[in-house]
Amino acid sequence: MKKGLFVMCALILVIAMAGCVRTYKFTKERVDTDVSGNQGVIYGPAPAPHTVESPNREMIGVDIELPTLKELETQPKKEK
Repeated sequence: MKKGLFVMCALILVIAMAGCVRTYKFTKERVDTDVSGNQGVIYGPAPAPHTVESPNREMIGVDIELPTLKELETQPKKEK
């Protein structure tokens, strides 16, 4: 089990060092913060509207570059 985990981590590290993986941070607007209507209240006044501390969230993006099938087919084949 430990050997497999080590091999997987080593493979990820090699791919990252080869330049095939790009990580970056970006901010995105929250889409689930609008509260309208009676908010599920059947009888009586509705409570105060729900508020969020930050209207944006910080996310981490990971891009992995893989060759297409056409790129793989056009590469010259190695002879033995």
